[in-house]
Amino acid sequence: MFIIKLLNTLLPVFYIVLTINYGLYFFKEDPFFEKTLKPLLCISVSFHIIYTVLRSIAFKHFPIASVFELLSVLALAIALIYFYIEYKIGVKSTGFVVLFIVFLFQTLSSANINYSSEINPILRSSYVMIHSGFAAFGYSAFSIAALYGIMYLMLFYDIKSKHFGIIYKRLPSLEILEEMNYKASYIGFIFLTISLIAGAIWLSKVIHQKSILDPKIIVALFTWIIFGISCVIKKYFGRGGIITSYLSFFGFMAIIFSMAIVNIFLPTFHIFY
Repeated sequence: MFIIKLLNTLLPVFYIVLTINYGLYFFKEDPFFEKTLKPLLCISVSFHIIYTVLRSIAFKHFPIASVFELLSVLALAIALIYFYIEYKIGVKSTGFVVLFIVFLFQTLSSANINYSSEINPILRSSYVMIHSGFAAFGYSAFSIAALYGIMYLMLFYDIKSKHFGIIYKRLPSLEILEEMNYKASYIGFIFLTISLIAGAIWLSKVIHQKSILDPKIIVALFTWIIFGISCVIKKYFGRGGIITSYLSFFGFMAIIFSMAIVNIFLPTFHIFY
């Protein structure tokens, strides 16, 4: 338990140091800071994985049993997906924005998380764990795709208006941002597909208690369709850019609607806390 609490305290420190380094690299393009990015990212993500595994073992459930456990999982998912995209594309200049969100999520989690092992028994179901875990990774990937979509639009309109400021100088090209948007969307689409399948299997076992017309399910399917269309447009029609950037943004708005409006104002059986 001591190690879990220690890592819980240290993770925000790792991520703020990492975010500052990415910020200094973004604004100053200093070779020294560039060299520190990959090692710091590897260290931060590795400790976050260790923390998540240890917490899962200690409390005998995947850590999604509270809002603050979920925030830590989302932070890890965003960091891992960003790590993969940076590795595949080789572009580091977008890390500052993405990892700042990771820092915020993990800081909120670390400051408010509890150490109770009592949870709703339904969260120990293997189907629910797979469903929720993959949904968290899927939504995290979609959030990253939306960020790249917003960066694309900012750069596109800067170029169109002939405003060549810091965004133009430091962001990667429109083609690279489009590719990063596609990779994040594709990863999210795969994760959410698995999540929906696991959720459907679980729902079929308790269909007499739950409704397939639950608002969370409807929004999840809507989000899945939006990002699916985005992937198809890019992969099979060779077109993306403005269209896929706007689709990513609207898909992200659907996620926000699901997590905020639906949870607060609409009846749903997806609240287990």
